[in-house]
Order: sequence, then structure tokens, then C-alpha cells
Amino acid sequence: MTSTRSTRLLRRLTPRQSHPAKPSGRVEATANQGTSWFARLGPIGLVIAPIVLSAIELRSEITYVTRLNDSAFHSEMVRYATAQFQAGHFPLDGWFPSLSLGSPVFLHYQSLGAMLTGLLGTVIGANRAFSLTLYLLVVGWPIAVYLAGRVFGWSRWESAFAALVASFVVSATGVGYEQIAYLWKGYGVWTQAWAMWTLPFAWAFSWRAIDEGRNYLPAALFIALTTALHFETGYLAFIPVLLWVLVRPSRLVERVKRAVVVGAGGFCLVAWAIVPLVIYRGWASIDEFLQQGPDVRSYGARRILSWLFTGQIFDHGRIPVITILAAIGFVACLVRWRRDTKGRALVLVFLVSLLLFFGPVTWHSLYHLLPGSSDIFTRRFIIGVQLSGIFFAGIGAVAVGQLALAGARLVFRGGIEKWLAPGWRPVVGWILVFGLTVGATAPMWTEIVNTDSADASLIATQRDYSREQSEVDTLVGAVNRIGGGRVYAGMSFWGWGSRFHVGWVPVAEYLSVDQVDEIGFTNRTASLMSDPEAYFDDRIPADYALFGVRFVILPAGHKAPPGAQFLQQAGPYQLWELRHNGYFQVVDTYGPPLHETKSHMGADSASFVRSSLAGEHLYPVVAFGSRAAAAPTLAPGESHRTVPGSVVGDTEDLAEGQAAAVVQVRRTSVVLLKVTFDPGWTVTVDGRPAPTEMIAPAFVGVRVGPGRHVVVFSYQGFSYYPELFVLALLALLALGCGPWLWARREQLIGAIGGAFGKRAGDVKAG
Repeated sequence: MTSTRSTRLLRRLTPRQSHPAKPSGRVEATANQGTSWFARLGPIGLVIAPIVLSAIELRSEITYVTRLNDSAFHSEMVRYATAQFQAGHFPLDGWFPSLSLGSPVFLHYQSLGAMLTGLLGTVIGANRAFSLTLYLLVVGWPIAVYLAGRVFGWSRWESAFAALVASFVVSATGVGYEQIAYLWKGYGVWTQAWAMWTLPFAWAFSWRAIDEGRNYLPAALFIALTTALHFETGYLAFIPVLLWVLVRPSRLVERVKRAVVVGAGGFCLVAWAIVPLVIYRGWASIDEFLQQGPDVRSYGARRILSWLFTGQIFDHGRIPVITILAAIGFVACLVRWRRDTKGRALVLVFLVSLLLFFGPVTWHSLYHLLPGSSDIFTRRFIIGVQLSGIFFAGIGAVAVGQLALAGARLVFRGGIEKWLAPGWRPVVGWILVFGLTVGATAPMWTEIVNTDSADASLIATQRDYSREQSEVDTLVGAVNRIGGGRVYAGMSFWGWGSRFHVGWVPVAEYLSVDQVDEIGFTNRTASLMSDPEAYFDDRIPADYALFGVRFVILPAGHKAPPGAQFLQQAGPYQLWELRHNGYFQVVDTYGPPLHETKSHMGADSASFVRSSLAGEHLYPVVAFGSRAAAAPTLAPGESHRTVPGSVVGDTEDLAEGQAAAVVQVRRTSVVLLKVTFDPGWTVTVDGRPAPTEMIAPAFVGVRVGPGRHVVVFSYQGFSYYPELFVLALLALLALGCGPWLWARREQLIGAIGGAFGKRAGDVKAG
């Protein structure tokens, strides 16, 4: 590569020869050696400095304590993946039973990070693997920024300054690339932390592939990894492939061909995650409670641009150092627009990320042109703005240095040259770079230390609640011994459940540590029962039967639900049992059907959830989307005073996708398994296959006639993963060997032709 801007900057540090005498060979060698050391170690020092700070300040994150918010869900996924691997199963096609009445969450959700950590968990334990990966991902991120910057083509100094500021970004949203987004007291967006490492490389290698016609394999591989690790970040990995084509319109056809190779290769490598997601997209709910909020709709152009120009995207609540550097870098790229193609590329990806971040608030129905837009948390596109801004800040920092040096030469003229004499050059360089850097970034260092210290204090406090944790674990042990139903310990985000804690963590979230099948830790998965679960009302006795709640953990002194029997108390926690509730129920079904859609499951079924009909063994049939409702067992106007049947005995292993019951039925009715309906569920009645029915709110059931029956439900996940993995392997081989074969196609064709010609000659001679 030709001399970089950093090299030119270093050359400017070399004084012009105004004296006729040349320095001795020893002095010259010493000066060159000092400059070389400075050029090599200076950028490394800038990269290492924030890593060392974060490694020290975040060391409390290494030891696992019960997590909050999204981290509680992600750590539960890791524990599930570890258990599945240890049992010899593949998590992708398994049933995740613990939250929102179960779902194939590893199919519907970005699960590669959980599986990789789950594999590590088989060696060191799931909880330790979760904490360790989080710590390493957050602490070491400047390394990814620096290396990707170098691959992109930025100089050592530009990449190093970008790496320096990467750990210090803080936004008004709290869900971007700021450290607090991942920490214990933050939002816990753990899967985004994985993709945070791969997106810079996806940009860098895809740029090189399209601009230079090489590195197709790493470009496609990093795009695929980014998508499998975090879907929103995956959009920002694929979209630049189109943008890079436009950077050089004069070579449009050539760049389109390269983009097709990269894009198609990336899709083939990640098809194992995308294809099942698309096929089963109709069975994944859209969180109705977030549809009108900023998670989905974002904040709009006016507010976001205000944040951008006031420093709230990069420097929320402090002096806008990164914002200023990013603005200078942006201007520098515009100034060099005609001669610096990679600068053009960075400007384009910044602008497109900004437009995506505006969200439906600005674009309204136009936003739905984006594939899968209804399932996207649009405000997460802030990460594209921040990543491009981080690289701009690196460029801006070097530009400031260049301008400062030029200004000093202009002001002091020859006076500055004596300070840049060969012997002083490295010393002055180190003093200027690190002195000015530390001084200018002092607000960032102070802010990150305060944030990390506050997080460490909360973790230490949570760790001190070991006695309360063991008390809840004692009650969970009793639940596991008895079995046969779910646990309810309040709703984690509202009502008394939000104030019912183990330390800082609501009991409903703490139960995820023990892989308890529960309701109350709501809206974590894409289960069709996720929204109806949020309508659960513990003041309605029928709701406990409706959701299969057999066990209730309450604060001492809290009123128990009617019919509950006290089992045990441990400290301030009490365990109660509703013995007649469980996973199975024999019910009558009636019409007209409830009409439900995946985006309004809770609202569509709310009237039934809030009624007492479930306690009377009466459930409506469901017309879901374009799927017709099953025929009800009750004719219009028909009613019965007796229950249709009873459950004689049952057994469940939902983590294995199995549940069975022996039922005694008086009349034609439906045996209901209170798990989320999914086309992967199959059922046999007395050993013969029978069709499943969707029963409100979104349960799976089967119609049976009078008599005694053995009913067995089994879950079978997506069955074409092996074929998709073969496709990924073929794509790897094609991307790895294809360019080499294409470059040597003439020699290969000649060799093959020669071999066939020789063979033909031998045949003729014979």
C-alpha cells in the first residue's frame, strides 16, 4: 500500500535540512529507530489504554450474579443450550419451555451467540461462560475496531484513535454501542455485543471485496456471522454491499458482479438462520406493546438530528469530544471525496444508517418496504450511526493533529524545527499524542469510570443476597419435586411482582436461573402466547387454570389465590399450590371463533383471558390469520352443566418436546396442552395420529370422543438444518477456492484440454 496519512504526518515531523552539514550515521540511525518505535507503539498504546481501563473497572462482571432485564433471558438461553448439548441434542430444533408458555426460540431469535456460549458452558458451566463472554466482548472491542479499520484501509493512527473512542461512546438511547447497554444495570443487549465484534469486519472485508476484487470469503463470512448473531445488525452488514457498488459509478458493472458474489455468498452461509425464520414467520408474534413506542418506531428525523448536533448520539451528558472529532472526520472525508473512495463509502453508510435510524416516525408506510420491517427494533440502527461515527472520529483526530502541526509550523516558523530535531522527535511525539489525548478525552475517562463503578457496586450488593437466593431455591426445589404445572411469582415489570425481589432482581426474573417454567417474566420471546400472558390477572381465579399455573410464590402476608394450599415458607417467600391446575385440561370449545393476528394476539384474546370461562372448561376456537378455525365441540347455543372430562394422569418433559396424559372423557371434547401452538406439535390419540387444533388464546389441542384415552404430544422442529449446513459448506468451498480457480482458469482449461488431447492421441495410436 502507498504511504498513508500517518506516514506523511511522521515525515512532517522530520525537519527540513536548512543546514549544509548532515547528521552522523549514529544520530540518523537513532532518529529513525525512535520514529519507527513511535509509529509502531503509539497506535498500540492508544488501543490498549481503554482495554486496560475497562478490564480493571469491569472485573466484577466476570463472576456471575443473577441478571436483570434482557440479560436474564439471554443467560437462560445459554443454560438451555448447555443442557441441550450435554444431553446430545441440537438447540436449534428444540422447544424452549420456560418463558411465555414455550416456543422454538432458537429458531425465531438470533441464537448463534447462545449456542457458542452454550458449548463453552459444557466445559466451564453455563453461568460462568455467559459472564466471561460478556466481559471479553465488552472489554476487547477496541481490538476489533482497530483491526477492522486497518482492513478497511485507514492508517494505524486513524484506526487507533477510532479504537480509543469506541469504548467511550454514550447515547441518549442507552441501547447503542455504549458499555452501559451491556452491563448488569443496563439493558443487557448481550447478542448485540457479539455482533458488535463482527460488523466492523463485515464492512471492511465487503469493501475490499467489492473495491479490489479479493477477500470474498471473509466478506461473506463476516456478513453471515453478523446476521446470525444479531438480526438488526445483520441488516447493517448486508446493506453496505449495495452501497459500496455506488462509490465508483464508472466501474458499476464490475462492482455489481462482485457485490452479487459477496451478497449471495453471505446469504448461503447464513441460510440456516434465515430460511427457517422466513418459513415460520407466521408463527412468531409481534410484540403489540412496543409497536407504538421508540423500540419499533424510533424517534424521527427531527429528534435524532437534534441529538446528533448536540452530541447526544456519541457524548450524552458530557462534553461532546467524540462528536466534534467525528464531525471533523466527516468533513475531511467530504474534502477528500474525489480522491478517497473509502471515505466516500464511510459517508454513504453513515447517511443510510441515519436514515434507517429515523424509523417509521419519519418514513411512515415507506418503511415497510424494508424486508421484515414489522419485526425490527428500529432504534437499534443507532449502531450504524455510531460505528461510522467512531471511524470518523479516528480520521478527525489525525486531521486535528495534522492541522495543529501545520499551524505550529506557520506560527513558530523555524522555531518549532529545533523541537523536531532527530533526537527529540519521538519524545515530542509521545508527549503530544498522549498528553493531548488524555487531556482531551478526560471527560470520557471520568464518565466511564463512574458508570463502571456504579455497576460494580450494584453487582456486589446483589451478590450479598445469597441467603435470599438460597431461600427461593429451596421453594423451587419443592416445585421440581412435585411438578405438573407452572410457577407464578408476580409480573416482573408491574404490580406487586415488580416490588417482590431477590436483592435487586424481581423473583419472576430470578426464576430464570433455575430454568423454571413460569409466567410473569413477559415479552421476552416471539411466542404467540407472549402478549396474552401480559393480560394475566392474578385477581381472576380462572386465569391460574387458563395458564396452567399450579404453584404460586408470594411475599409473606400476601393474600393467596382462592383454593390455594400452603406448602412451605423460606424466609419472606411462601409457596402455595393449586392442585387442580396443570398442563392438561379437558375442555368444551365453542364458536364463533376468535379472530387473531400475530401482531395483536393479546388484544384479540383479552376478553377471553379476562373472563371466568377457562375455570368452567369453556374455550373458544381460533381463526388465526388466514388459518380457518377448527369446528367447535359445542353447537351454537349448546351448554352443559358438567365438565367434559378429567385428566387421570400426566407426564411432561417439555424441554424434550414431550407431554402425555391419560384422560377420561364424557363427551366429544378437546384435550388441551397449555403450551404455545406451533405447527411443529404433533399428537397421537391411543397411538393413532390426530390433527392438532388451535384453541384460545393460542394453545394446542386435539379432539377426542367419549371414553378413556392416552394422548401424546410431541414437538418436532425444523427438519432441514442438515441440508442448509451443507449449503453453507458448499458456499465456503466456492468462496475459498473459486477466486483461485477463476484466476487460473486459462491454465486449468489448457491443462484439461491437453490431458484430453493426449488421451485422444493415445486412443488413436492404439
